[in-house]
Order: sequence, then structure tokens, then C-alpha cells
Amino acid sequence: MINKCIRLYRVDYPQKIGARCGLLQFDCDPLARTPLCIPVSAVRDCTPDCPNSSDEWCPMGKVLCDLNLKANQCGICVFPHEMTSRCLDRKWKHLCDYQGTVKCATTMNCVFSKWLMDGKDDCGDGSDEDVCNRGLLDCGRSPAPTTPIAIETTTEEAENVTKPNKTISVVYKSQCDFDEFRCLDGECTPVANVLDGKEDCQDGSDENYCEMTEACAETARCAFQRDVRAFGCGCPRNFERDESGICEPIPPNKEKL
Repeated sequence: MINKCIRLYRVDYPQKIGARCGLLQFDCDPLARTPLCIPVSAVRDCTPDCPNSSDEWCPMGKVLCDLNLKANQCGICVFPHEMTSRCLDRKWKHLCDYQGTVKCATTMNCVFSKWLMDGKDDCGDGSDEDVCNRGLLDCGRSPAPTTPIAIETTTEEAENVTKPNKTISVVYKSQCDFDEFRCLDGECTPVANVLDGKEDCQDGSDENYCEMTEACAETARCAFQRDVRAFGCGCPRNFERDESGICEPIPPNKEKL
């Protein structure tokens, strides 16, 4: 296990680990005449130990995101192609293309008005749960989203959602019917619409839910479970994930692996 970690570090930090300072030390500046070495365990521990803070830099090929979030003050390092799925500070960035969404205070995200003050930190910086103090809404006077919005408290209501060249009146319910799927923005759509190749939810979550939310492990891939009308990691017993991402019953005559 120790050797595996050392090999990973040597690949991620060329010249900084495994060179002048040895395998268990990190070289703060390989170009300096005199090496300044710190323990490998101090790398990416959220506390700068090198004078140039290079021990907090991301490994080669990775980028930093989620810096100074409420839940993580020193951020995470991810591959560029993982930024949309793993970085909370830009998870909902694509919603900024919709008029009527609210821009978060310090992250790149935008959120639907239905998500404000719902007990869940969708912005990543907590501003959607503290809209007045964080400046998302100028409380008592005028809102400050992409377009004017209003926070409603009725159990069923209509809201205009506008995308470029397209304005649609959407009905939101406190709960969706038994044969309906609840989109991430609160809209309801028939279960039959999920993963049918056509975006029926205004936010596209009926087709792109797995890409828009937390990633599942490769051994239990994200799939839609019709019985509970929701996505989850893996399928229930006696079900398997088909090519479209839907959990389907395993045929009785199919051999078990």
C-alpha cells in the first residue's frame, strides 16, 4: 500500500518527489540551489508548508476546484473532464443559461427559485439557504436573479421558464403522481419520458440526471429504477442495467454470472 502511494506521488509531482529529497519527501522548489524538503504527508493537507505554497498545488494534469466552499476550504483536485460531475462550485453552472434562475453568491452555479431556502446547499457556498444576508435577493425590495422571480409557498403553482428562443409555462407540484418522475427543478414528467432520448424536463434531468449529479462507482453505475421513479447507484436484486441506463428485470432463463 505504501509503495503504491509513493508511485502515485512520483507520477503526479515530477521532480518534487523521488529526486533530491528522496521518496518520502517533497521538494518545495526543485530549481532552488538548496533543497527545502517537507514530508510527503504534508502535501495537499490544506496547510501550506512550503514558502511558495507548492505543496498545496494540484498534481500534474489536474485542476483545482471547490476552493473555499462551505464544506471544503481547500478544494479538490480533479481531471479537467471531471469538473462538471465532481466540482460542486460549478455543478449547476449550466442553469445560468435559463432566465429566471438565481446566480449564487461566490460559485459559478445558478439555481431555480424552487431551490431557495429548501434546506439543501445547492450553490455550494450556502448562499441559496441564506438569500438575504448573502445578497441573492434584496429582501423586501427587489430580487437579483437573471430575471425577476418570486418564492411561492403554494402546493401547486406555475412558473415561466425561459431558454433561448423558448418560453414554457411549467406546473410544479409538492409531490409528483405515482406514474411521474420528479425533475431536479421540481417539474413532473411521465416516467415513460425518462431516458427516451428526448429532454422533457426543462433542466434536462430526465435524460442527463447521472451527469448532473454525484457520480456513482463503476461497479454500481447510475441507473433509473422505475419502481421508485428515481435514479440510484446500481439496480435492485434481480434487475440489471440496460444500455440506456434503465433497470430491467433479469430474464428467468438468463444464466447467472
